[in-house]
Parts: sequence; C-alpha cells; structure tokens
Amino acid sequence: MSSSKSKLANSDNGVTDGDQSQLLAAVDLGSNSFHTVVARYHGNRLDIIDRHKETVRLAAGIDDDYYLSEPAQNRALDCLERIQQLMSQVPPENIRAVGTNTLRRISNSQTFLPKAEAALGSSIDIISGHEEARLIWLGVTQSLGDAPAKRLILDIGGGSTEFIYGENQTPRQLASLQIGCVRLTEKYFANGDLTRKAFKAAKQDAMHELAPIKRRWRKFPWEIAIGTSGSAQASSVVLRDNGITDGTITYTGMRAVRSLCLKCGNSEQLHLAGLSSDRQRVFAAGLAAMMGIFKALKIDSLRTTETALREGVLYDLIGDRQGRELRHESVRALARHYHLDRKHGRRISRTARELLRQVATPWKLEAEIYPAYLHWAARLHEIGLGIGFRGYHRHGAYIIDHSNLPGFSRQEQYILATLIQAHRKRLPLERLQSMKEKKALVIIKLAILLRIAVYLHRDRAPKRDTKVEITAKRNTVTLKFQRGWLARHPLTRADLAQEAERLAEAGFTLKIE
Repeated sequence: MSSSKSKLANSDNGVTDGDQSQLLAAVDLGSNSFHTVVARYHGNRLDIIDRHKETVRLAAGIDDDYYLSEPAQNRALDCLERIQQLMSQVPPENIRAVGTNTLRRISNSQTFLPKAEAALGSSIDIISGHEEARLIWLGVTQSLGDAPAKRLILDIGGGSTEFIYGENQTPRQLASLQIGCVRLTEKYFANGDLTRKAFKAAKQDAMHELAPIKRRWRKFPWEIAIGTSGSAQASSVVLRDNGITDGTITYTGMRAVRSLCLKCGNSEQLHLAGLSSDRQRVFAAGLAAMMGIFKALKIDSLRTTETALREGVLYDLIGDRQGRELRHESVRALARHYHLDRKHGRRISRTARELLRQVATPWKLEAEIYPAYLHWAARLHEIGLGIGFRGYHRHGAYIIDHSNLPGFSRQEQYILATLIQAHRKRLPLERLQSMKEKKALVIIKLAILLRIAVYLHRDRAPKRDTKVEITAKRNTVTLKFQRGWLARHPLTRADLAQEAERLAEAGFTLKIE
C-alpha cells in the first residue's frame, strides 16, 4: 500500500517540513462514476481542498462476456487524463487509486489496466468487495461524530452494494453483493421506460441477492442506518427538495418518489426537484434497489453522509502503518485457520528477510513492502497442505487467490499467491505474464530468496547451524557456505543443484561456493 505518516510529513513537494503538512489524493474508479479527492494532511488534521466527479458508466460498457467495450474504455481514459492534471502536485507516493466492482469483473483487464494507469499516471489497485466495505466504513465513521455506536452502513454503487455492520470504530461484519444501479438499469430500465413492473422486478432482484444473508443481518442490533454514495444521496435530496421528508430516507417516502417517477414515464423526462441530469438514467434503479434493501433488512429509516470510499482511502493512506498491521493480522488469522506450523514459518521468514537484506541494494529491492511480502509468504507457504501434499504450492496459491484478506488489494493478494506458488517446483511464469516486466522481475527475485530459505529449513530443525552469505549481480546469485556444511547436508546440496536447473529456465544463474 502507500506511504506512512512519516513519509507524508517529510516530503517537500511544495510544502515545508516545518509545516508538517502534505498533499494526498484518493481516486475511486466506480462502476458509475469516477471520484477524486485531494486533501492536505496537517498534523492530525485532514482538510479536503478539491473534489472532482465524472459520470463514466463503466458498468454499462460490459457485454455478456464481461468485455469492456472500446467506447467505455475511451470514456474512462479521457476522464483519467483529466484527473491526472488535478493530482499533478501530489507526490506519487501519496496517491492511491482503487478500482471496484466493474474493474473486478471485466475480462480484458490485462489490456485495459495498463492503459488506465498510463492515463492516470499512477498505479491502480483493484480491491475486493470486502476491502471496499472496510474502506467505506473507515471513511464514513470519521464523519459521524456523536452518532450512535452501533451502525449499519450501506453503499449502493453502480455495480455492487457494500453492507457493513460495526460498533464504534470497528467493523464487525462485511458483505458485498451484486446490487448496483447501473446493473439494474441495464437489466430493467434499459429503454428508459419507468413502469411499475420494472420497479417491482428491480426491487425483487435486490431482495433475491440479499436472501442468503438477510436473516443474520436482521439480528444485528444497529441503532442507526447510514447510506452513502450516489443512489442514497440522490434519493435523500429528492425527498427533501420535493417536500416529502427532511431528507431522511423512509420506505413511505421512497414510494412517494416512485409515484413521481411513474408519472414522468421515462428517465429522459425525469425532471424532479433536486435530481441532477447525470443521475436521471440510473435514479429509478437505485431507488428500486434501496426499496428492496429496506424490505429485506427491515430498515425503518436511513440518514446519509457525503463521505465514502475515497475518504476511507485517504485515512488509510495516513494510517498506512495500521493498514500494514491489518494485513499482518489477516495472514495470522489464515495461518490459525489452516493450523500452519507457525514456528517453521517464522524461521523461514527470518532467513528469507536476512537474504533480502544482503542483496537489497544490488537487486534494487529496497522498498519497505518487500520484507513484508517475504514474511507473509513464508508464514503461509504451506497453506495448500490443507488440501493435499501433491501440488500443495498450487493449492496454496488458489486459496490465497480466493480468500478474503482484509487490508490487501487484489494486486497484492495476487503477488502473495504467486510467491506461495513459486516457493517450490518450477517458477509459475504464466502467473507473471499479466504483470509489467519490471514488477514480474521483482517477484521472481523475491521468490528466489523465499525458495532458498525453504530449502535451508527443509529438515525443520529448530535452529539452522550455519550462516549463508548471498551475493547477487543482475541475474546471477551466489551462495557461500561454511566449509564442509553442504557435505554434512546432502539433501540441501541436492536441492540446490536442482534449483540451479530450475532457475536457469527463468534466465537466472545459481552458483554455490
């Protein structure tokens, strides 16, 4: 993830160290709209200094094969170029862009994402639904002040809806469901006609998605329900400006708004007080979805807030150390769940990170995140044994790819899974093909260090009775052992000889002294 507080305070990009302030930017690439927030961090205060929103309707550009169309790509790329200008004075390490439901689903992400990152001038993290929910909770809870401690937060986006229940500052339950205003628009209101039948079908669709979780979520003792993002905010403003409620969302109020929509007949004629023109096309679907959610979860009323995912990203940028600890806890929880040998994992972690320390400079592996990746991979490298020994490195990668790991972006999770698959047998070069060449080379180097550490601890002895010196120059790795040590450890010697052959397939040379 991005930089910690110390980095935020010390950069001099137009801001003096003595002022202890810094510019940050968060970009939320949603299914309906792209949002950008630029803020100044000063001491313990975060002040928003600019916002930018554009309706892109990314989800409307997906076909049945989840292929993102060229027009949708072009709309997105044009928008990202404008966002890049907005963030031109923000230090690159203080920018985080996150992609949500639509970017999680598209089949041509490998070709679109590099173009998007080039247009934005920054990397883009594709985050899981649960990670999106966590960041939404973080952003919303910072703005609630004296609101009741037990809260239900829902965020109806273009492609999905995130549900979070929590107490005080802690989220207790997270869920992400395929309920989105763009998706429901394309399914039930594609021609723009606003009919009672379409409203009913969209509402039932939302209730159907909620069916697996509704009983459990009804039991959560929330004291207040809060809605965020476009659909909730638009409904609140329409309710207020049409004199139906004070802006509080109720089921009775939404029925009254639905009646107004039915009188208009078509989204192009939907000129309601308080409804912006860029919201007209998806408003009915968002309203129907919210009505279904109210029914399914038995919500009495909903208040709204303007803070959402992008503010959560900003607070996560500031508190990156907390984010790092969250990822550590996710790894620890997974290790406990699969009953992994914690002591063995820690031994391999220490050795791998010591090897990294020795080659960090010549191999240009000095970023703070690299020791963490080695630690996480070492702790979880045997997770696939829960499925079976044969091919357990591949099983392990599958588990990581499909697990919920709070704090990890999709890309970070993919890197971790790749390292776990790469800890034995042949290097998974096919997994690396989707990465940029520079990043793939970094992962190969980290994998080599992890593999060597695993070989050195294959006997699972509590202590390793030798120190290994490692040097690296370009694609050549040299290991130097104490005299006679390899003769006393013939299995390690055989493993390393075989390792030299496998690394040669990836273009690396392993020398043993």
